Amino acid sequence: EYMGIFLQVMELMRKLGGIIVLLMMVCHILGKEVNQYGELKYVAVFVRHGARAPLSPCPELDKLSNWPMGYGKLTPMGARQLFLFGRMLNDYYVQKEGFLASKYNESEFKVRATDYARTIESAQCVAYGMYPDMSDKLSENQMKDESIYTPPFALTISKEIIKELGRSAVPFDTPVIPIIGHNRSYDKLLSFASCPKYYSFWDPYFQSKRFQELHNKHKPSFDMICDMYNLDCSKITGEKVFDVLDYLIAAEYHTYLPELTKRESLLEDLIDCFSQIMLQVITSNDWMQHLAMHHFSEVIPQMFENAMSNKNKGEKMIILSTHDMVLMTYMLGLGIPKSSPFFHKIPFASHITLELRYKKEENKYYVVAIYNGSTIMAKEYSKFKDCLLYTSPSPRDATLSRMPSSA
Repeated sequence: EYMGIFLQVMELMRKLGGIIVLLMMVCHILGKEVNQYGELKYVAVFVRHGARAPLSPCPELDKLSNWPMGYGKLTPMGARQLFLFGRMLNDYYVQKEGFLASKYNESEFKVRATDYARTIESAQCVAYGMYPDMSDKLSENQMKDESIYTPPFALTISKEIIKELGRSAVPFDTPVIPIIGHNRSYDKLLSFASCPKYYSFWDPYFQSKRFQELHNKHKPSFDMICDMYNLDCSKITGEKVFDVLDYLIAAEYHTYLPELTKRESLLEDLIDCFSQIMLQVITSNDWMQHLAMHHFSEVIPQMFENAMSNKNKGEKMIILSTHDMVLMTYMLGLGIPKSSPFFHKIPFASHITLELRYKKEENKYYVVAIYNGSTIMAKEYSKFKDCLLYTSPSPRDATLSRMPSSA
């Protein structure tokens, strides 16, 4: 009898042992897949600002919504988005990978933003999510740097955030992590709209055949919107199309337009039209793409090569707070075809993460590009750099021609 029990126990242990071994193998395989490109050496994160108010007013729709923070400004929901994104970065790069110190270190963690309130505030939210318990003060050198923005919440939206989302959103004792701007190279990297010539392409585009064809394609959706919200369709032409779409998308996102939310296909069609306008402007001519990609192809390799040669003074991660058109352009530059569903919309708080990794056994560096959690590119560093050395692209083809390379 005892022998029978003993044999049953041994059989159970054998089965459990097999399960444990299997689980260990799965964990090993998964771990190998995650880290197949080696040890982390540097991380650059391009993140779109969080949810914002519409860029400009629309009298008919203003009656249905409320934007006390001002047009184009970050909203409490947007602040929360970027805070949560910061927590995700902390969970992975601090807690899981151990790549960054658990306490804020100004040498290894940098944050930059374009010269817009919504991107500066978004950057501050990411920084707070990364290091919510940070209590360090600015160093003497940082205090002397006039390019450092002070935390903006107390100046613009702090009370609104607390009112709408409670103290867990962004407490009043915001961390003193500097947001750096006014750097000429990074300004061009993060916002090519700083070039006056950039705006000269918008008016001709709205008069172009490409835009008229796009507008006609989505006309049934515009007619439905005009009926729903008593808009005069005859006045929604040219640039006004972009403005109305921007307002509708922002207002729906903040739950001000429940009727539109219920009509999912209509909403998706409007979002697609909005994204296609930006994509067509970016790809309207060679000059526009060269402007957008020139500094990306210079600054990013310089960051990575500084990390490779230990010339980056201990810097390990940089957060770059920017805009949807910039993310769209960089995805094109990374070789993502314009037909990709990624271009259907660039949601608020979307992000491209570029990881530089070193594979010791091969003595090679790799770059892994991740868009909103999905790996969209992984290349040996030399091939990644080659893919940024594009030739003059065709105005009608957003996919940049490039030197041959394989993922």
